Parts: sequence; structure tokens; C-alpha cells
Amino acid sequence: MVYAYSPVETFAPPFPISLDRQGLSRTQQTLLLLVNAIPDLRDEDDLQCLAFLAGELGVLPHTPFYFSRGAGGFMPQSVVLDHTLRGCLESGLVGWENGHLRAYATPEVRSAETAMTAGVSWLAMLLPSERRVLTEVTLSLHARGIHALSPAADIPFRQAVSLALGTSEGADTVERRLRMARFGLGQG
Repeated sequence: MVYAYSPVETFAPPFPISLDRQGLSRTQQTLLLLVNAIPDLRDEDDLQCLAFLAGELGVLPHTPFYFSRGAGGFMPQSVVLDHTLRGCLESGLVGWENGHLRAYATPEVRSAETAMTAGVSWLAMLLPSERRVLTEVTLSLHARGIHALSPAADIPFRQAVSLALGTSEGADTVERRLRMARFGLGQG
């Protein structure tokens, strides 16, 4: 038998759901956690990159979002994340302020989420354009059978970043920031 999704398993949420948030789904809780952690989410594509990176790089070990290549073929897209964002916008859990996505609710977080919060902070230090490049590089390495955080990925990572950035102004600075984030994520 083939399943489109894994069979239903007992799920323990990665963070506790407070009594006033018991009506929120796992995807809504995860979305709130990500939006609260990243102050400069500028659009849905940036949120898609962030959620993809968080799942792919182990920041969210049990991500509720499933990704496929988007319409353009380059960036990953999750229909589940898109639907969750629309629902959260409609219910007022998140909204747009000064061109950035803001959460109006805060998921309850315990000390068990320290590693996850640290990982999200490494992604938060990157600019939206840098998260996009990191997403491209992660996908490129993945297509070659290399995990972006593996020790064997050092040279391929640099090559993929150089290829993604080309000779753009400030490419050296972006490459250093991406290597620093990669190193920090690999330590977590």
C-alpha cells in the first residue's frame, strides 16, 4: 500500500499548547513559532524558504509542512503552509505590519525548545535574500546527494554559494554570513 503521507501516528507537539491555544492546530502553532522568531519575514516566499530550511536543516525535526518545487521550479512550496498562513491571516493570528509578517499570538515555549530556538536564531540573522540563496544552495546540494550540514559539504557548499551569487556586489560578505549560519546550525 502506498500512502501520500505517512500514516497517522501519535504526535507529541514540539512545544506545549497553552489552554487558551488548545484550538490551534500543529501547523498553526509551528507557523506562529517561526513568525515570532523572525522579525523580517517580508512575503510568503520568504516564509516558504524559512519553513523549508527549518525542516531540511533539522531546526524543526518534525515539521508539519511538506514541500515540492514551486511553479517556477526553483523554490520549494508547501500547500499546507500556504493554507495555514491564509487561515492564520483570516483569524487574526498573524498579519502584515510595515511590510513584514507579524504574529499576534505567541506559542508557549519550554526549555526543550532551546535547540530549536537557537537554530531559528541562526536563520533569523540572515537577510531574506540570504535565506533564499541558502535555500537554493540546500536544494542544489540535495540534488547531488549531499546534506548541507554534513562535514563533506564544506567545499561543495562554497562552490554552490559562489555559483548562486555569481559576481554580485557583496558576494564575499554574503558567502561568509552563509558559512557562519551553516556552522552555527551544524553545531546545534
